[in-house]
Amino acid sequence: MNDYGGAIKIRSRSKIIIKNTLFLDNQSFQNGGALYNTLSDLEMINCQFRQNKTASSGGGAYVDGGRGDNGQVVFDQCIFDSNESGLAIEGGAGGGLYLYSYNLGKAWVKNCTFKNNYAHGEKGYGGGLDYSSETLITEHSEYPYTNTGNDTYLFLHNSAFYNNHSNYLGGGIIFGRGEGEMVNCTVAYNSAIRTSNTGGTGGGLYLNDFELSIANCTIAYNITKGNAGGIATSQEVTA
Repeated sequence: MNDYGGAIKIRSRSKIIIKNTLFLDNQSFQNGGALYNTLSDLEMINCQFRQNKTASSGGGAYVDGGRGDNGQVVFDQCIFDSNESGLAIEGGAGGGLYLYSYNLGKAWVKNCTFKNNYAHGEKGYGGGLDYSSETLITEHSEYPYTNTGNDTYLFLHNSAFYNNHSNYLGGGIIFGRGEGEMVNCTVAYNSAIRTSNTGGTGGGLYLNDFELSIANCTIAYNITKGNAGGIATSQEVTA
């Protein structure tokens, strides 16, 4: 069992393309049950993440930014099935995928399926997907982030989220800080319920300081024992 990335750990300033690969039954002590990517451009095509686990965040995969300003991360035709995050006492985010963007970075999650993933514990955010972004400024040559803006954007297209669960926020998806669009997606039969079988917020989606445009989506049959079975938000949503 590795500390970061049970199967693969990708270091900063790399550019990686992985196709037609199965990640099965990997584990990590820290982030990224199967895959851990830090500050590198990443393209995953027709890959499967099944039954991977981590003590912290990113049960299937943990992606912490692209390669410098204008970095790009793509997940296309990927399946995240029965992955788990947060197996340590404090829990963790992104049962299937934990995805972070920085300075002008763009992220695509398209034609993907997230099902039966679980974000455990008090930090159990985003049973299927946890996405957020921020501005990162550094003069260190290894991390070439110099732009002062945070024009990051998430394209979430033609994807399905079924039967994912979190122990706190966003049974299907949590969006935290940033902007994006969700088009032709289905979010159904997800749940956000505390370990005490009470509470939880946003059975389908939870938005925190995130501007989201939704088009041609189905959000149905999601549950919580707290607030908002479908969508919980403190920010602007356009549908």
